[in-house]
Amino acid sequence: MAKYPYDFPVREIRQAISVLKPQFEVTDWPELYVDFSRVRAKETFNSLSVKLNVIDDVFESTNDYSKILYTGHTGCGKSTELVMLHHYLNHKDRFFSVYVDVNESLQMSSFEPEDLFILLITKLVEALKESGVSFSVSGLKKLADDWIAQDPEIVDEVEKKDSKEAGAQLEAGFNFWNFLSLKGNLKTAFSYNSKTSTIIRKSIKQNQGDYIVTFNEILYEIKNEILTKDFGREIIFILDGIEKLRQEKYDTYVQTFFRDARLIQNLNSNLICCVPIDSIYDIHVCSLIDGLYQRFILPLIDVNDNTRQLFNSIVSKRIDVNKFMENGVMDYCIEQSGGNPRQLIKIVAEALSYSQPNNFIVNMEIARKASQELGLDLRRTLTSEHFRILKEENYYDDADKIIIDLLFSLALLEYNGNTRIRKPNPLLQPFLS
Repeated sequence: MAKYPYDFPVREIRQAISVLKPQFEVTDWPELYVDFSRVRAKETFNSLSVKLNVIDDVFESTNDYSKILYTGHTGCGKSTELVMLHHYLNHKDRFFSVYVDVNESLQMSSFEPEDLFILLITKLVEALKESGVSFSVSGLKKLADDWIAQDPEIVDEVEKKDSKEAGAQLEAGFNFWNFLSLKGNLKTAFSYNSKTSTIIRKSIKQNQGDYIVTFNEILYEIKNEILTKDFGREIIFILDGIEKLRQEKYDTYVQTFFRDARLIQNLNSNLICCVPIDSIYDIHVCSLIDGLYQRFILPLIDVNDNTRQLFNSIVSKRIDVNKFMENGVMDYCIEQSGGNPRQLIKIVAEALSYSQPNNFIVNMEIARKASQELGLDLRRTLTSEHFRILKEENYYDDADKIIIDLLFSLALLEYNGNTRIRKPNPLLQPFLS
């Protein structure tokens, strides 16, 4: 689908509102990307490369597979940076990179731990098809044939969903994966208790060890295809969108990625798993991280003289700031953002919604009103105990559930991956004085 022809920075109010919406996908517009690498500690990203065994831009083969927990505050830019990382890693001298937006690919309210297995294979098939690499390996055919053999009605069910793609040859096995890898089909098939999802989930749950062995055999066959095509030296999966699962099905989230993460632990492939910042402090999961994941924290950046212009660019690349804002308003919005890019965009969008319909210009009074409303929304989610901790500046007990709640909700902000550098969200300041 062709992109809407925006001429950035936009000067028309409808377009301004559109490009400031939360669902506006900045990764579709490379010209909007703001590179914060020069104000982030260089060793931060060097450490990530070392964890992935990428030295001087080349992947060094090893018998170990990197499993990295990639974390940071909601809205700090994790998804944007992950997409950029995916494009960097996806190179013949490095990896065949498979980017997976879990929230986009599956219905979180219906997600079960077994779905991760089918998700990884399906997205791998999709990436192979896009790159022109064959996925006709024996292990994939055997998997599909085994499931279809358990209940031939799977064929009818899938054919009803998309007869053109499934066709009469579904029994051959490969068409099953071809069907699931088409946009939206996996999400549809696993968003309700269909025959397909029921049989596959039950089979994987009862024989998880065997399925992991099979998956690794599939990966081995596909790696040979990738090496032959010179598309990468190893396979890496990058999983994003997991925050939604943490919000909707916390126990399933913990079980899938921490408590019973056998698939992740035994997967003969590299993997980056993007999770919210509270995960590394959550007592229910932090003891399970060691031995399973290496850690990488994308730092939230403090607003100061060295970073203010970069934060300004987040908005000014999208909309004509001089047209929509009076002098000084943008600086105020940046201060109120606390250094969180998504919060900055949210403040500006809220302020535009309060602007006068005859000129759509945001003055300081309107900007303050927008910030107060957003602050009030955040304040309503907090208890008196939350406020006591914030007022007393007693927010360094990492494993305390209340601290975890504050970090996840963005009521408390942590900078540069340093647990000793924390501040209450600026939007809450009127309620803390």
